[in-house]
Amino acid sequence: MPWELVDTAPEDMVFAEHPDFPRVHHPDGSEEATFYSSLRSLAPGEVVFTDPGRTHMPMPEGDIAITSVEADVVDADHKAVPLDEVYLHHWILLNKQHPNDGVCGGYLKYVFGVGAETRKTPYDFPEFNGDKYGWFTNQDKEQWTANIHVLRTVDIDPEWGLKGCIECHGPTKWCKKTGGFECCPDRSFCPTTENPSPAKQYYFRYKVKFVPQSEAKQAANYILDVSHPKCNIEYNVPANPTGIDEATVQVVLPHDTRFFQLWGHIHMAGYNISLFHGKTTADPLICASYPTYGTREGVVGEEKGYVTAMSKCDFGSEPYVIKKGEPLTLSAVYNVGPEDDRTWNTGYHDGVMGLYFMVGEKCKSAGCVDEGDAPRTIEDIAPEDRVVTQIGQQ
Repeated sequence: MPWELVDTAPEDMVFAEHPDFPRVHHPDGSEEATFYSSLRSLAPGEVVFTDPGRTHMPMPEGDIAITSVEADVVDADHKAVPLDEVYLHHWILLNKQHPNDGVCGGYLKYVFGVGAETRKTPYDFPEFNGDKYGWFTNQDKEQWTANIHVLRTVDIDPEWGLKGCIECHGPTKWCKKTGGFECCPDRSFCPTTENPSPAKQYYFRYKVKFVPQSEAKQAANYILDVSHPKCNIEYNVPANPTGIDEATVQVVLPHDTRFFQLWGHIHMAGYNISLFHGKTTADPLICASYPTYGTREGVVGEEKGYVTAMSKCDFGSEPYVIKKGEPLTLSAVYNVGPEDDRTWNTGYHDGVMGLYFMVGEKCKSAGCVDEGDAPRTIEDIAPEDRVVTQIGQQ
């Protein structure tokens, strides 16, 4: 596991609901609870990389179905902090008693989690045919933990560069590799300018939307990874004469499943991450997920050059069926050229990700022919209807 390969601070990160922020009751009958960590002081260049063994994430009490989770970083006044002040590399919530449905093991068996795009792209389960879907849990029976990776990216030494900080370039005194999470462990530092600004306090917060289990169905939840070797979490992409890097991997699912929503997670300089129904990218496209890049410096949710959202493909009106063992191809495309009009982060990239999220419902019978399942394949969908972007843009 990544947190077993890097040093982490020997202290617990404690989370709780804040009395000044009561639960929200939504018109659809769901509740929303907001949890805040204990305050943590971060100096310029400082890195947070938490150990799940010390990062316990409480959930609302009782038998609940979680329908949506989102997270971000806020200051001591509980105000959202822009990515160009504190970069949220990733956050993941793990539940050893009830991990996701596949296809990767280890670190990637987490249930919820994305990265910098989290404010505009929650990890959620859409409704279908009047039914709510969610991830069943009970705080008294299951333990939720987290790995959180953030970096305070102000006053960074220009010779090292913001790119070097965010992508955890190496080698450093913490690693011998060219880059990746091992090069920026907890309480490590990106080099800073002389006389950097003072340390500042921050909270990590997450919001959980939920309903009673009696009002929902257990959702299916798969996480795919394009990195090599299989499910390697991160990978490095060197520059090349074409200026484009495409990583692909073939996967199969362990269950017949009908899907309501698909989307991806990529880092800055990514063009898209796409799923194809077959053994190559020449096979029919199921869903391409595109990043949105911010265009305004220091503005929360619009940070210039940063990925601020990922588009989602919505199959909520007619689920898309993928059968157990059918070949799928996942492709992630990055710009590795010297120019990119979307972001300042150009050239080669270290420690990028290419993750893909698939939520829906496992079919009750082989081939999804049971009552209530809609056996729908790529041939049933017109090409112009195959990609539906709910959030973000190409």
